[in-house]
Amino acid sequence: MTEQNRAGETTPVETHERVAIIRKALEGEIIGCAMYREMVDHTSGANKTPLELLYELERVTAEALETVAARYEVAVDRDAATAEGLKLAAELLEQPWETMWSEIIGLADDYLGYFQHLAAALEGTESAAVGRQAVEHEEALIEFARREVGKASDPHAPLLDYLSRYAS
Repeated sequence: MTEQNRAGETTPVETHERVAIIRKALEGEIIGCAMYREMVDHTSGANKTPLELLYELERVTAEALETVAARYEVAVDRDAATAEGLKLAAELLEQPWETMWSEIIGLADDYLGYFQHLAAALEGTESAAVGRQAVEHEEALIEFARREVGKASDPHAPLLDYLSRYAS
C-alpha cells in the first residue's frame, strides 16, 4: 500500500517513520539555534566568535530542513524545542569551556546518528541533498568541538567550510 504526499511522491506506508525523523531533525536545529543564540547573548571576548558561527551553522541547516518539513507536511513544536535549547544553554554556560565542548561532542554524536538515518530515509527523493547537508553540518560541529578541546590552531575551519558551501 502506498500514499501520495504533498511533494508528489508515491511513498511506502513507512512515511510515518520518515516524518518522525524529519521532525526530530528540525526540532534539533531549532534547539541548536535557541541554544547557541542564548550562549552568544551571554558570552563575550574570543569565545563569542565560535558560538556565532555555530548559531549560523544551525540556522542554515534549519532553513534547509524547513523545506523538507514543508514538503512532507511535518509539524514541529517550536516552543518546546526553543525552551529545550534555552535550558541546554543555561546548563552548558555553567561549565568550563573545554568541558562544555566535550559534552556537546556527546550530544552531537547522538544527533549524527539521527541525521545519518534522515539522509538514508531521504535518499532517492528530491530532498536527498538536504539529508546529506544535515549529516555534514553535524560532522562540522563535531570536528570543531574536537579541535576546540584539543586546542588546534584553526578550530573554526570545519564551520567556515560548511558555511562557505551552504550559507547564502
